[in-house]
Amino acid sequence: MIEQEIIDNVANKLELILFTKKISVLALSKILGVDKQALYRVIRREHLPNITLLGMIAQYLNCTVVYKLILFLFFAIIKM
Repeated sequence: MIEQEIIDNVANKLELILFTKKISVLALSKILGVDKQALYRVIRREHLPNITLLGMIAQYLNCTVVYKLILFLFFAIIKM
């Protein structure tokens, strides 16, 4: 299932970010100003983060606006 592959990919990337930056879910949630449960749900592969959360994570990682737009379009197409 393609959607599950995307969920797995996003969860894996988030876990990798946390590991490489040596940051906890709680710390990242405080930095982003989001509920830690939102991040845990992504890591547990319960759902994809919404575009707002994706954008916040991308901003934290210093990604370009183009990258954020690509993420938005990608997930919008998948949800169709």
